[in-house]
Amino acid sequence: MRKWANQYMTQYNVITNDMFVPLNKVQAQKEDFDVVAKILQIFEMDEYTNELKLKDLSGQTWFCLALKLKFPHLRQGEVVRIRSVTYDETSSLKKVLNLSHYSNIMTFVSTSKLAKEVRSKVTDDK
Repeated sequence: MRKWANQYMTQYNVITNDMFVPLNKVQAQKEDFDVVAKILQIFEMDEYTNELKLKDLSGQTWFCLALKLKFPHLRQGEVVRIRSVTYDETSSLKKVLNLSHYSNIMTFVSTSKLAKEVRSKVTDDK
């Protein structure tokens, strides 16, 4: 099963473009949505929370707060799929995505075609 999954993820994106929203179109969303992005940096806010700096193929940079206890596996440079996020309309200083209690952050297997594409095309804007 693992061999088949690795082979399948190498050949196909698995997640189609209609299954996630590019970060440049997030402000138009009225309900929760999914995002596929690369984690550019992880900032430690306190002992319980990390702030993720995210960027996708659209070139937009957004931020998201993630609990360390729920998401201890996140690393800088990884491509992730974030399920059920919302656009934070109250933040005026920077672009922020809010996670709900049922949101999830998933990483891709190392052989994923979509993850390799996002990882290679998205660079940090330092």
